[in-house]
Amino acid sequence: MVLLSACKKSAQQKNNGPVMNIVDFPLKQNNEWSYKVSDFYATTDDTLTLKIVDDNNNDSGESWHCIITRNKTIVDSGIFIKKNQEISYHGLSPTQYSYFGNFVLSFPLAANSLWQGFYQVDTVRLVSINSGVKILAINYDNVFFIKRAFFLQGGYSLVQTLQVCPHIGVIQQSLDIFSGGPPQKQEFELIDYKLN
Repeated sequence: MVLLSACKKSAQQKNNGPVMNIVDFPLKQNNEWSYKVSDFYATTDDTLTLKIVDDNNNDSGESWHCIITRNKTIVDSGIFIKKNQEISYHGLSPTQYSYFGNFVLSFPLAANSLWQGFYQVDTVRLVSINSGVKILAINYDNVFFIKRAFFLQGGYSLVQTLQVCPHIGVIQQSLDIFSGGPPQKQEFELIDYKLN
């Protein structure tokens, strides 16, 4: 678990061009996003909610602590960090598994954007900017489709895609992990959001 006029449900859309600035990603206490989640083995669908519960500003940047709940029970936590022109999300699970995949966004997002993710072999790029993207029967415009990929020796690889909408946040995320066994896949699709 991740936005006022550049991206809303299509009926309310105003097109402000193909650039998303850092101020367009809505980080504020009590903002929350609910997602339909298909698990790694695609055996269950569930609903998880990512909610910002507090914020912190200091010399190293701004941060927002989040909790992830399932049926009102906390199952994970994470943190958004804004520093310079980047926003990153880090899961804080003590088991090293985070329900909501880690990511780095480097702003402004625009055509041909390319940046480094968490690791040296971790490449993130803006693939396209789309209109009329349908997620669970809701249409979104000005959607920034982002792909992250890295590959390690021994056959481990991760491919993560994010669809980000200005003034809403992450509307879709998928993770594909290959580690020598059967591929593992997880997908998040936005059901609802509440912004302050």
